[in-house]
Amino acid sequence: MAGVKQFCSIGDAADYYFVTGVVEGTSSAAEGVISAMIPRTDAGVKIEGIWNATGMRGTISHTIRYDCLVPESDVVGTPGSLLTIDLSGFALGYAAVYLGIGEAAFDYMLEYAKTKTLKPATEPMSHHPLVQRTVAQVGTALRAAQLLVHEAARVRMTGDKAATMLAVNQAKAYAAEVGLDATTRALQMAGGRGILKELPLERWHRDALAGPVMPPSNDRCLETAGKLLCGLRAATLEFQ
Repeated sequence: MAGVKQFCSIGDAADYYFVTGVVEGTSSAAEGVISAMIPRTDAGVKIEGIWNATGMRGTISHTIRYDCLVPESDVVGTPGSLLTIDLSGFALGYAAVYLGIGEAAFDYMLEYAKTKTLKPATEPMSHHPLVQRTVAQVGTALRAAQLLVHEAARVRMTGDKAATMLAVNQAKAYAAEVGLDATTRALQMAGGRGILKELPLERWHRDALAGPVMPPSNDRCLETAGKLLCGLRAATLEFQ
């Protein structure tokens, strides 16, 4: 296995790396894509780039170079077998993650609005019409995202691949956008204190910034959903 892999989640904390490559000399993914488990202790494993991202800092997703001789016992599957696996759960997992971040920000926003009073007012912020409107907008969007994620999970359990592809792509794109918006609105409601690291809002916001670009990116999700709705052939991931 020779090459560089970026976004290696858990970086140098992992015991093994799941790495996918293409067998040299093959002309298509179906013929040559193959995966292997490579131990961190292998002499050919070298960290080339330290993870220094705006958000998702806890994933320590370093850039790692592999120059390893992989024994047959560490090869996973056969060439092309990875392409037969249903990867829709990957996007659905991201949808749930960013929905959860949005829900946390919303809970914080609600508590803040109910308990914070800005002088010279004598009542909490929750009595202000603008705050009420903001809470209603974020709460409604989160509820819609929850329903989309739950429906996508239910549809996936039916085994209908086309319906699953549509539901999962819609859920991931919407949940990521709503999660980011919820953290933005919560941070704004907290004012200048919202960007202080003593509060959780700035971290949630930084993590939520990654949502729309995590694979499949929101642009890809919407492209796939649009093709399906138009009756065209679609695939979230395509290999040649």
